[in-house]
Amino acid sequence: MNSTGKTIITLYLFLSVLTYPTFTINALPISTAFGYGNNYQIELDEIQSQIHRKINEKNMHLGKAARARDEGDRLQFRDGHLIDARRSWQNADFHEQQARNLDNEIRALEERKARLLQLN
Repeated sequence: MNSTGKTIITLYLFLSVLTYPTFTINALPISTAFGYGNNYQIELDEIQSQIHRKINEKNMHLGKAARARDEGDRLQFRDGHLIDARRSWQNADFHEQQARNLDNEIRALEERKARLLQLN
């Protein structure tokens, strides 16, 4: 191979590396991101299992928030425990925020699932 051929191949490889698109998993088509190709039923099952896991996690956070809020409500009336009550309420706020974040993730997964169902 002559020098010009090597230069062209090197330039092609260099440009292909520079121009190769990189995306996060959310920007890729769902089937490409999970490597399922055109088999969308496997993909739907994966999305559904993620939804169920996130719902369970959300319910766990809501339960912890309710327990922490109840503990704070009980502690506020005991002498010398107001700081503990505030700590419990902050803990409840944290778990409620986690539940809201998970709810947003669940909503996004359900939208992806609906888009996938519309495409197929």
